[in-house]
Formats: sequence, structure tokens, C-alpha cells
Amino acid sequence: MTAVITLRHLATLGLALSPASALAQAPSPPAETSELRRSLTVSGYAEAYYSYNFGAPSNGLNAFRFFDASHDHIALNNLGLDVNWSIGPVAGHTTLQLGAVAGLAYLPAPTLPRAQQEILWRVLQEVTLGWSPRLLGRAPLTVEAGIFVAPFGVEWVQVYRNWTWSPTNFFYVAPFQMTGGRASWKFNDRLTARAGVYAGMDRVLDDNNSDRSVLLQLEYTTGDDLFVSAQYMFGVERDRDAPEGPWVRHTFDLFTELRASRRLQLRGHLYGGFEPNRTGVNGWFSAAVSARYELLSWLFLAGRADLVHEWVPERGASVFALDGANLFGSGTLTVELLPESHLSLRVEYRHDHANGPLYFAGAVQRAAGVDIPNADSQDTVTIGATTWF
Repeated sequence: MTAVITLRHLATLGLALSPASALAQAPSPPAETSELRRSLTVSGYAEAYYSYNFGAPSNGLNAFRFFDASHDHIALNNLGLDVNWSIGPVAGHTTLQLGAVAGLAYLPAPTLPRAQQEILWRVLQEVTLGWSPRLLGRAPLTVEAGIFVAPFGVEWVQVYRNWTWSPTNFFYVAPFQMTGGRASWKFNDRLTARAGVYAGMDRVLDDNNSDRSVLLQLEYTTGDDLFVSAQYMFGVERDRDAPEGPWVRHTFDLFTELRASRRLQLRGHLYGGFEPNRTGVNGWFSAAVSARYELLSWLFLAGRADLVHEWVPERGASVFALDGANLFGSGTLTVELLPESHLSLRVEYRHDHANGPLYFAGAVQRAAGVDIPNADSQDTVTIGATTWF
């Protein structure tokens, strides 16, 4: 799952509103306001795909997939519209989304009234407001609040920014959004520190307890050649009445992107954590490595391997709501064609494997309205297209 938080915003097509044009349409503002620099940037993307699962599951689902969850079906994955605006030191950012991702990123609503409450929130991928006051002759501080795409991992919500069509297993089990506020301090062009307070992981419409979570982050970059992010998050994430009790969860995240040569790029990601509670100690670990090679200016080859491992106490519950397996991973090979500057066509093969039934194949049984996993592996081929502006 994101670059990070507001670093995930798109900035490919801009529409600048100058002070002069604004004055022509509205009464003259105070002098200090009219001198502020104003900007408005609009961008967006669309994604569609067809995926075939060789296990031919009767429920038509590819398990543990976000961007290619449907078997043998032409589907719209996501349609996104991004708006960024600023006036002087004040800025705002909104990303709207429609499609499969808007549904898969949330757990099913337990009741109809709850579904009616959530429906408008599901189209909001990210909404933030920010302020960057001038200090010491520059603007090193940025204060933001709103709904953020969770910053964990090196993958993005937008497929065209990733090297493969389907993201890692970690992206599927990791939190998607967080609501809260944060402050960033840019020491120079290379080093940035960030600290934030959030309602918790995937808590947007309401909160599941009265505690708050804190996220600390350090970023280092040399431009296009190297990017490194290290994060630590701590806070109570369980529900108020959870049998595990209100114990602090500790989460660590480290990822990097490196340009090894003019044609070769590399990415690595480590994610782990632990939660001591009344039932014992929950623990988890995830790792992923990927590479992208430029064969021609319009042809790329990418490969990735990833795994997720979780430790659950005998009387405890999985942090990721897993049932039937605690170790699973995948291998992915992707061919990408860029016939136009803003069009990406991809063909991808992926193999998933687990130490227990996590996937679907053949005739899938249901119990209490839930599909029962009946396979410990799955193989898929996906053809996808995405465009952006």
C-alpha cells in the first residue's frame, strides 16, 4: 500500500489561476491577499483489467488481491480524480475514487444504515489541508490534517506508479487510511522528519477506542537515485471490548527505492511489529523485493517476491483477520508496454502460496454467508490498462 501520504498525490497537469484572473471575476481582495500566489492542479487516472484464475473458483474471486480481485471478468479497478490547490502558505488536497478499490479497501458494512453512512466516505481516498508558514526565511514546517492514505510500504494506490499490476500481500493486509494530523520538518532537500497523531489504523468514519496512535517518520532522498523511509507507530488498535485488552501495538516500517543503473531500478520493503496483550504476544513480519528493467524506452520487465508471516497466541486473534494460514507469499512477473506517454498496458503472471487454505478453487462452499477458502495456492494471469493525466 503509500509514498508517502500526500507524497502520493498526483501532479501531472496543472491549471494556474493568476491573481489577475481572480480579480477579474471577484471583488478586489485586501492587498495582502491579492499578492499571494494561487494555484490549482487537477489530475486523474483510470484502470481496467481482465484476470483469469487457473483454479477457476466458482465465486469468481482472486483471494488477497486489490487491483485484480475478479476472476474471468472485465472490470473497472479504480477511477480517481485528484484536486490540489494552494494560496500562499495554505494548501488543500482531495482525491475521489470510484470502482472496485472503493469497496475492497473497507470491511463489509454489518447493517444497511451503516452501509448508507459509509457510502460517501468510501469515495474519499484522501482529503487533507495544510499550512506551511515561513520560518527563518524559508518554509521548513508543514502542518496537515485530514484523511491520509496510510504511508506504509513502497507501493501506491495508483497502478501506473507501481511496477506490477497487483500489489504485494502486505498491501492487502496493511491499513488503507488514517485520520488525524501531522507536522513535517524539512531540514534540507534530502532529509525530512514527520510526526503525527491519528485515530488509528483504518479509522475514518468513527473510532473503535478512546486511544490515539502516534506515527514517527524519517525520509531521506537524493532525487531519482535513492529514497529511504523509516517509520515507527505505536498505539492501541483493538476494539474497546476486545478480549486482548487495551495494549499498545508497535509497528515498524522500512522501505527504499534505488536506481542501480540507467536501466535497472530496485525496491525493498520490511514491515513488522508486535503487540503484547492478555492472550500472549501477537507478532508479524513482511518482506518484499522487486526489480524493474528497461528493455526499450517503451518496454519494461518487472519481477517481485514477497511474504507475510504472523504469530498468534493460542487464545488470541489474528491482527490481519487471517484464518487457516499464518505464512503466505507470492511471486510476480510483469511485462509493461508504454505505447503513449500516459498509457500503460500490462500482462502479468502471479503465483500465490500459503501454509494453509487462503484461496479459492473449483466449487467454493459458503457458511454463514461467507466463502470458505479451499486451496493453499492460486495462479493468475492479468491483462490491464491504465491511463492518467
